[in-house]
Amino acid sequence: MERLIYDDSDRGIFRVHRSSMTSPDVLKLENERLFARSWLYVAHESEIAEPGAFRRRTVAGRPMFAVRDLQGQIHVFFNTCPHRGAMICRQDAGTARSFQCFYHAWTFDTAGAIAGIPDRDSYPPGMDWKNLGLRSPAYVESYRGLIFINLAQQCESLADYLSPVRTLIDLTMDSADVLGGWEVLAGSSQYRFKANWKLMIENSIDNYHFDTVHETYKQYIGNDNKRLGGMRKDLKEERIGFAHPKGHGGFSMWPSRTARALALAAETWSAAECAEIDAVRTKLFERFGEERGLVMAEQSRSILIFPNLLFQDSGTGFRVRQIEPVDAELTEVRQWELAPRDESLLLRRRRLEGARAFLGPGGFASPDDVEAVESCQMGFRAGGVEWSDISRGTRSAVPKDTDEHQIRNFWREWQAQLDTPQATFALGAAS
Repeated sequence: MERLIYDDSDRGIFRVHRSSMTSPDVLKLENERLFARSWLYVAHESEIAEPGAFRRRTVAGRPMFAVRDLQGQIHVFFNTCPHRGAMICRQDAGTARSFQCFYHAWTFDTAGAIAGIPDRDSYPPGMDWKNLGLRSPAYVESYRGLIFINLAQQCESLADYLSPVRTLIDLTMDSADVLGGWEVLAGSSQYRFKANWKLMIENSIDNYHFDTVHETYKQYIGNDNKRLGGMRKDLKEERIGFAHPKGHGGFSMWPSRTARALALAAETWSAAECAEIDAVRTKLFERFGEERGLVMAEQSRSILIFPNLLFQDSGTGFRVRQIEPVDAELTEVRQWELAPRDESLLLRRRRLEGARAFLGPGGFASPDDVEAVESCQMGFRAGGVEWSDISRGTRSAVPKDTDEHQIRNFWREWQAQLDTPQATFALGAAS
């Protein structure tokens, strides 16, 4: 593993060996040492808002489901029957008072405890029924409505794990307080592409490719001069990349690609819509002060929560994107849009238009990005070049969004995790 990263800080040279993107053995190590000890996203609390509500998910290749029990507590269970292994939860979403295995009809309540077994008297008297309930990961925690699990035997708290980027996350989560808080919208985006998962992680926190890969989108929204002409004159423009401990990082922009700037420049928003946006801005200023309110209203942020969750608050909406390997050269993307509960239908429609137009599976950006990363994966097969270079901006005093500071930060944490001995898998207490 030591030869997969070349990091020469004296010369400012950083390279990644391309076998890290093609080798099944590397993916096996990632599953054992990276995903087995990181906090991994499962769902948002608004998706299981009512008692008995559940959502089925795949996390690090493991079938799971999240449920709010009839007393209101949130659980995440491995989606497997303790009896013979069949999946317990067989629908993507819904509400239930219990879960019954279709194979032999073992039944479990919403807290995971056994609620019924056919012909129970046929079992020996020494059966430990309490330990045959549904099982959970050792750690299930929530931060600002975002539910995560950790598979390791020991780990730091979710709040501590997120501490390097909690301030940035809080900017987004607080910004919906004036409109009832965030909720996940019905439906989701899900697609696969033929490339290694880390290529999409790189792509998602790399703004270097925007002007070349997304040329069609640039033409659609107009050039920078037109956009700047429609913006408020008292707003600064600043684009920075950031890298934090534990592999978290990303970039932020003031404010050339925000929805307000694009809309005013394109002159596609009605006076009523612009007035409603101004009213929301005023509420943010009143609640949080003008300085913090302005950051909430005008700054775009694309944040990687290491290892594979993208937290994107931008001019095209707010979403979380989960990037998960299927195999060494096949990746699945799952994406959920969030919106303020009390947002008007007028602004909700605009939000969804922006989300679909840019980062929807059929939008301007996602097909471009998929083509780019699949092209990289095909290029790796050519051979002749062992290393990919990620040295841009190593000498920058203040990293720009187009530098690769945040990508190097991801790779350093990735290497550190793979260099650490295999994590010990642990289960939570039986239900």
